[in-house]
Amino acid sequence: MSKDDLKTKMEESINEWRKELVGLMSRSDSIPEHKKQGHLEEIKTLERKIEEAKVKATELNNSPDNQWESLKEGFNNAWDSLVNR
Repeated sequence: MSKDDLKTKMEESINEWRKELVGLMSRSDSIPEHKKQGHLEEIKTLERKIEEAKVKATELNNSPDNQWESLKEGFNNAWDSLVNR
């Protein structure tokens, strides 16, 4: 996967998670009281995931193009780990 491909993949995932977060937040008022804690934890987890993804995307953008081959595996592994949480 090229650096540009990974950037695109990251942007798409972050946008998808943001949409998911908006949906979760919009349903907060309709969640039964006994399920609210779990719902709030799900929101917090997704917020952390988005923030971590934004940090990784910034790191990728700031990485030198001429060093991409040596950095590629680390970025791919970190991204896969984040996505699969």
